[in-house]
Amino acid sequence: MLATSNRTKEKFERLLSRFLDNKVVPFLGAGVSNDAECEDGYSDVAKVKTWKNKLIEAICSKIKELENGKQWYAWCCNYENCSKVTSKSCVNGAESKKYKPPKCETLSLGQLCETYIWLHGDYGQRALVREVLEIEKLVKMIPCPAHYYIAFLAREGLIDEVITTNYDTCMERAYADTFPVPYDDKNKSPAVVIANLEDYREKATKSFIENRMSCLKIYKINGCARNLLNLSGKEENILLTERQLQDWRERHWARDFFRDRLRSRTIIFSGFGSDEPQVRHTALQVVEEFQMINPPTEAGGNGNLYWWERPNAPYIAAYDDHLSFNQLQILYAYIQAHSNSPTIEEVYFKNAFTAVDLSFFVGENNELDTKLRADLFWERIFQGIFKKLLIRYCSRDSIAVAYLSGIFPAAEIIFQQMLEWFVPGDKPFGAFPAILSLKKENNNVMTLARLVWYAKYKGKPPAGWYASLKDEPFLIPFLLLLIFLAVGENGGEQEIAAKVSTEKELLSITFFSNNHKVKALIAHPERAFQNQELVDLPDDFKQRNIVQIIISEGLREKPRRQRIKISSTDNRCKRCKQMYISSVYQIPLRELFRNAYVASANINKLRSIFCENLKKVVLLYDEARPHLSRRDRVKPI
Repeated sequence: MLATSNRTKEKFERLLSRFLDNKVVPFLGAGVSNDAECEDGYSDVAKVKTWKNKLIEAICSKIKELENGKQWYAWCCNYENCSKVTSKSCVNGAESKKYKPPKCETLSLGQLCETYIWLHGDYGQRALVREVLEIEKLVKMIPCPAHYYIAFLAREGLIDEVITTNYDTCMERAYADTFPVPYDDKNKSPAVVIANLEDYREKATKSFIENRMSCLKIYKINGCARNLLNLSGKEENILLTERQLQDWRERHWARDFFRDRLRSRTIIFSGFGSDEPQVRHTALQVVEEFQMINPPTEAGGNGNLYWWERPNAPYIAAYDDHLSFNQLQILYAYIQAHSNSPTIEEVYFKNAFTAVDLSFFVGENNELDTKLRADLFWERIFQGIFKKLLIRYCSRDSIAVAYLSGIFPAAEIIFQQMLEWFVPGDKPFGAFPAILSLKKENNNVMTLARLVWYAKYKGKPPAGWYASLKDEPFLIPFLLLLIFLAVGENGGEQEIAAKVSTEKELLSITFFSNNHKVKALIAHPERAFQNQELVDLPDDFKQRNIVQIIISEGLREKPRRQRIKISSTDNRCKRCKQMYISSVYQIPLRELFRNAYVASANINKLRSIFCENLKKVVLLYDEARPHLSRRDRVKPI
């Protein structure tokens, strides 16, 4: 088990490095959206099994109406290798009210779709798309966690393209949700959907939209459900049947685009287990090109590179313990193009993630997960990436360390200690992965993002919102540093929950030093209280001096006092509201590191100095106030 975990870690780290080099393009199959729920509450709207059952029922219903229906039943049963009892039941009992359609295990979804069209003639494609499978309803699907984690990677600037065979709108919804402003207009959304040649010509070169927000381009090579919402939507643009999926048809743009990405980027196939002939055949054709240019070697390397080290070596994330034929075919062909002696062990050990790797993703003692779900896989990918990005944003050259170094010479060492606490080297997903996990009860907003939101904005964060290190390279590192100062190097999730609060939609942190407790509000300059602002404060702030620590990059801000209006409920009458005026001392973060140079790199001394400065905020404010000089005071009036 340990050997398996080490091998998994090695290929996991290699995949993360590809993401950090901006070389990865996710390829999403049906498995990623399999557990997505619909807005109206249905949970199996996109399941392949559900679609097959609908088709079988519709096919059997149509066969009953045909004069040669028994021949169709006989053909289906022969293809399915049904038992004689089942075959006889189908052929002779189809007209019975008690007849139940058989389970078709051999016929694929594409074959069932094609059979349906055979039976319905010219009207078949329209009826299949709009009446049987009701594909336009897929626009109401709610994104899965996997879609959000992929969107988070895009927000960090690590991916800008996604390829999918799915018709739903989950990926574009997830990416749009990560921004604080809702995007109901698809033409203004930062998620750019490309589903036909016209889209490709118009949008494929887009990198930004208004406000310089980065685009995520989503290539839907089998069509898009949103295009069916208007009556003129062409049903033939939705590829469903075996025949349609055998070739790219008029979609030469999609074929050429996919070929280019196979040649130049690392494709990670996720949720891709069903038969997609055009995808497999194109991948195999490109692999043959590699073999013709660079004949395979005995060592499996080309120059100094082994096949799994090459920048376009594909990866596959599979749901089960073993790869399907379609998955294995792509990886094995790639190995054959670079090695004279490929082995199936190389496939599993180097570039495939399966349920066998679960112990690495969830730990040895987990009994809940038996399959490698797409949600779990992409959650761990995101957490591993966030760990590496945080280290980058807390390095010597980062804006956070550079800012604090001007006040506190040992800033880099203190940030390093914070990193060893939050993202230690021996924990690939960080010490507290739950902080970087989506919570359904929190509207699919992870805990760290909620803390950033309450420090910067009013109200509650919208569903799926994400705070990226790319956009907040100063706020997030300092927010984590403050939490580290509050809980200490041995603090865990319980200590964080006890000392970090978002009560009344305000972020506050409790600091302890020498048995003295100091609680302070944390705010970005955009969330700093304004003079005479009406504020609903938590109860433990109402009877004392209120301190608001301002996390700002500026160097000129000074401590100041604001007078705010505080609303309160009268204990004698719950409906009666009281209001009173109170002072808030707003202290720039750098002021709390005064005299910190004496602490050197000792975190305990630094915490003590920080808390002492917090306790004397009134003095800090008084020092910052403009004072009359002695000469001005003695001037005659």
